Amino acid sequence: MSTIVALANQKGEIGKTTSTYNIGVSLAKRGKSFYWSTLTLRPA
Repeated sequence: MSTIVALANQKGEIGKTTSTYNIGVSLAKRGKSFYWSTLTLRPA
C-alpha cells in the first residue's frame, strides 16, 4: 500500500524542499522507499 504526502504553499522560500528532503531521509533510515519530486509554479 502506498501513501502520498504533499507539501504545498503559494508563497515561495518557506522550506518545502528542505522539509521534503528531511522526510525522505527519515523514511530511508526506517528502510522505506521514497520518491521525491518538486514543482515550482511561477506566474507567466
